[in-house]
Amino acid sequence: MVDTAYKQEGKHILHNTGAAHILMRLVPRLKSEELQISLSNSLASCCTQSDYNRMQCCNEGILSTVLDALEAKESLHRKTQERLIVLMEALGSYSINSSQLKRLIGLMRGSDDQSLSPQCLRLMHALSTMARKEGKQGAHHYFDLQDSISGITIPVVRKWPGHGFTFHTWLCLNNTPGFHSGNSVFRGATKPSQYKEWSSIQALTTVNGASPIP
Repeated sequence: MVDTAYKQEGKHILHNTGAAHILMRLVPRLKSEELQISLSNSLASCCTQSDYNRMQCCNEGILSTVLDALEAKESLHRKTQERLIVLMEALGSYSINSSQLKRLIGLMRGSDDQSLSPQCLRLMHALSTMARKEGKQGAHHYFDLQDSISGITIPVVRKWPGHGFTFHTWLCLNNTPGFHSGNSVFRGATKPSQYKEWSSIQALTTVNGASPIP
C-alpha cells in the first residue's frame, strides 16, 4: 500500500488503494484472532493517518470494503469488529454516501427483523460520531488540488459590480512527508517554503486593486 517498508509507528502515504481492498477482504478469511487484529490495526492506522489517506480511501470505495468485512460478522473476532468500526467511523466522518449509510444501518439488525445485532449500540454511537464529526475539524466541502496544474475555472464575469472583487478562503496545508510531486519528493521540514506545519491559514486574494475584507 505504501512505497516504503511499513512500520506501525511510522507516517505513511497511501499509494495503492487496490492493495488495501485486497487486504481488507482477507480479514474475515483469517482464522487466527491475532492475525485478524494485527491486520485490521495496520489497515486502520495507514488509512487514517492523514487527510490525504482518508480522502484516497473514500474516493476509492474502501469504506464499502470495510462494510463488506463487517457484514461477515460470524467470521470476525470481537476485537476485530471493534477495530473495523473505528476505521468506519474515521472514513465515514470524512465522506459517506447513501448506499453505504443504508448498509451501516442494516448492520444493526439481528438474525431476524425482531432482534437487534449485539453491536447495535456501538454502531449507533459510530453513526452519531460520524454525524458530529468528533475530533475532525475541517470543511464539509472542499477542492483537492494535488497536481501542479490543478486549478479552479470560473465563468467569465460579464459585468463587474465595481472596480474589482475580493476572494476569501481558508487553505489547509498538510505536512505530508514523502509526498511525490512530479519528479520531486518533498519531505516536510526539508522544504519549509512549500510545506509548513500549519493546520490552516487565512488567505486573502485581491483582484484589480480591491481592498481585502478585514
